[in-house]
Amino acid sequence: MFVSLDLSLEKRDTGKILWKRKRLTDNEEYQVSTYITVTQADKTTAVEKMAQDLAQRVYESIIQGF
Repeated sequence: MFVSLDLSLEKRDTGKILWKRKRLTDNEEYQVSTYITVTQADKTTAVEKMAQDLAQRVYESIIQGF
């Protein structure tokens, strides 16, 4: 699985861009099984790991930007 994100933080009242990050990417592999429930469980685990990894990288990038 591969994800690519373009992110920005915008000040709502002025529209000013406070922080921007283009092409933040991550990927995660998971096993595909002949049993759909096993495949789905592995896929869910991979999505959760990727989301956690990306959230940490976004947080660190925002903190460094200020």
